[in-house]
This record gives sequence, structure tokens and C-alpha cells, in this order.
Amino acid sequence: RQTTKTTTPLPLYDQWTAEWYWWNACLYHGVLDGATGSFQQVPVMVAQYQVLDRRFVTHHSVPFVVGCIEFFVIQPLCLALVWCIHGRRTAHRFPLELITGCCHIFGLVLFLMAEVYEGQVHVPSLDPVGTSPDNRWANVKVNFYHCMYYWFGFWFCNLIWLFIPSIRIYRAYAECVAQLQQE
Repeated sequence: RQTTKTTTPLPLYDQWTAEWYWWNACLYHGVLDGATGSFQQVPVMVAQYQVLDRRFVTHHSVPFVVGCIEFFVIQPLCLALVWCIHGRRTAHRFPLELITGCCHIFGLVLFLMAEVYEGQVHVPSLDPVGTSPDNRWANVKVNFYHCMYYWFGFWFCNLIWLFIPSIRIYRAYAECVAQLQQE
């Protein structure tokens, strides 16, 4: 089945969705987690990643693998979604969103839970929250450094990839069910 590019304007909600995937592909998966986190190619950001999480200093396997998956798998999926939404408006969009959303959540869970499981001894890098795997929360603080790198950098910024993909998965699932019921 061939689809043609339509000239009708894209609804605002779809524009926001396309922008979400564009920023994910180009900035978050491409430059930040891929090029900076895994491949250490953006020096100014590498320094910030290393202050946030000691696993980037020691080249821990979990952030490296998650960043590689983001760079080589999720980044192309996000670009394909931008193309599906803007360029072609194809029916592949919603199943692709289900896959991409699940990848986002899986990467988040792997990245966060591996650190919690190991005792949070790597975050934040200079003054870790955990003192050992048995005492994950021994050094919780509410100072500028912990607010910036632990509460905001480690938890808030990462949990975005739970909430927004969950919304996208819910919408994509509803669209797939509606399409199946229609047929």
C-alpha cells in the first residue's frame, strides 16, 4: 500500500510528538547519552556526566551498553517516527511508537535500577547517596550538589523517559486497537 504526502497541516499534538522524537534522536540519544556518555566525544558534557555518575568515569558496562543501544537502535527508531509523523504519515507510526516507547522505558529501568541495585555508590559522583549495597540511602542530602546532580540529574531527568513514553504507549495502543477493530 502506497502512502502519499499530504498537504494538510499537522495537528499541534502530532507536532509536539514529532518534536519529542526529534529531540530524542538528535540531542538525547545521539549527542548526550551516545556520543557523550558511551563514546566520550563531547568533552564539556563528559565532565558533567562524570560529576553526575561515577559509572561514566569507570566505564561501567550498564551506562555504556544503554548509551550504545540509544545511539544505534533508539536514535534511528526516533528518526523513523519523525519521518512517519511528518513526512509520510504512515500507519507504521503507532506500532513503531509502541516499540520505541518500550525501548525508552527499558533503557530507563536498566540505567536507574542497576545503580539502585548496586547501592547508589556511584551517584552523585563526588558524594554518593549510598555508602554500600546494604545502605542505599545512607547519605541522602538536600544541598545544592545533591539537588542538582542526584535529585534533578539522576532522578527527575531520567524519569521523563517513564512518563512521556507511557503516554505515547497508551495513545499508540489505543490507535492500534481502533485500527484493528475498524478492520
